[in-house]
Amino acid sequence: MSVKDVVLKNMGMSSEEEFEDATKRQYHVKGIPEAADLIQRTYLNIVIFGDYDCDGIISTLIMTYLCVKLKKKVTVKLPKRFSEGYGMSDKAVEAIPAHSLVITVDNGISAHEQIKALKEKNCQIIIIDHHPLNEGAFIPNADIIIDPVVIPGSDFSGYCGAGLCFKLVEFIFSSKNSFFVDQMKSLAAVATIADMMNLTFDNRKIVKEGLKLLLTNTTPGMHCLLKELDLLHPLSVHDIGFKVAPCINAPGRMVDNGAQLAFSYLYTGKTDEIQELIQFNDSRKDAQTEILNRFSDFTPDDGVICVYSANCHPGVVGIVAGCLAERYQQPAIVFTNSNDGLLKGSGRTYGDFNLKEFLNQNAELFVRYGGHKEAAAVTIKKENFENLQTKANEVIIKNTLQQKKYDLEIKIDDIPEVIKELEYFAPYGQGNPAPVFLIKNYMLSPFSNKKNYMILNKDGLKFRNPKLNVIGFG
Repeated sequence: MSVKDVVLKNMGMSSEEEFEDATKRQYHVKGIPEAADLIQRTYLNIVIFGDYDCDGIISTLIMTYLCVKLKKKVTVKLPKRFSEGYGMSDKAVEAIPAHSLVITVDNGISAHEQIKALKEKNCQIIIIDHHPLNEGAFIPNADIIIDPVVIPGSDFSGYCGAGLCFKLVEFIFSSKNSFFVDQMKSLAAVATIADMMNLTFDNRKIVKEGLKLLLTNTTPGMHCLLKELDLLHPLSVHDIGFKVAPCINAPGRMVDNGAQLAFSYLYTGKTDEIQELIQFNDSRKDAQTEILNRFSDFTPDDGVICVYSANCHPGVVGIVAGCLAERYQQPAIVFTNSNDGLLKGSGRTYGDFNLKEFLNQNAELFVRYGGHKEAAAVTIKKENFENLQTKANEVIIKNTLQQKKYDLEIKIDDIPEVIKELEYFAPYGQGNPAPVFLIKNYMLSPFSNKKNYMILNKDGLKFRNPKLNVIGFG
């Protein structure tokens, strides 16, 4: 077995020819030609309704840039995380003027009643979403729906919301303005990584090219953020996922109108406002640490971790759920109390466990819920919480979460060629994990003081060998 074999297997591909075809082909997305036509010929005011996470904010950015480029009059509306919640609320519908063209991005597929209400206001509606329908929900009566997960007929269904918005830009401008298309691709790359989409097929292409474009041709706001984070150097998936995306997410986690702030700051690109994004993320880290400290002596039951902690900052419970999932190698849902007397929770999966299916199977317990396989948001009555805990503990997950130790055994002398192969199949991330290698008989050499064979500090550890030094991070 070779590096090529490992990577192709991880991506679910059978041959290098299939990989090459996936890289070079043009991908058709059902609904995009119709949406492009409607947007270009409309005389109505356009209202873009997004979401408060990184994908939703960047989706809104891309659609705003597109509408401005087409010289349309556009209004942006983003939900308030704490007072309105995810998606399009009835309150949001009331605020949208009649006779508008409403474009939902990264949401809308489950907003059946809200779309119906907008139609009664004589609005035209385009839904751009990548989420599945909730159990028992109906497809909304929108004029055009772009959601490859729900509507069949697309060449690829793994895009995030911003990825679909980029495909719309690409369709309209690919032969007219490559500079603008590349700018939007750089944004879509950030959202694709942030939303943990599989880096396969068209997503891999968007991310591979987008990571380079972030340094040469991105928007002023994104360039400013990279500069303030000291990231004006070749970027990795890790840089985006753990440094850039958290800053975009942070305002929407910490304050009610945070998503609108993040959008505005990235759109205008002023240095002082971009610095405020970073400060929001520092505050988010402090809140996250405070909650995680409450679980320092926690021992989970089997199954899905389902816990409640009073008076947590509701914007960071999802991150805490992710930390618990990684720590205990089990899916986790963390709940806290809310002002309306209900419990609001956020979940993250682990391994290949499908969190959305678990929620679908227990839909009768929830006031509302939404999400996908990897992550979800849940609202539940207090009296149903213990019942949910019981259901969560009964889930058998051990057979789905087995982890391999390594993919391939290699020798030290193989490493130059291995690195070339790794670069060819990069970038690595969700759906295309970096291969893990085993090197046997690695001989340690002392460092310059002739005494230490290992350097260990808070940043990691380091081993030395005449042919290969090793750096590890915990």
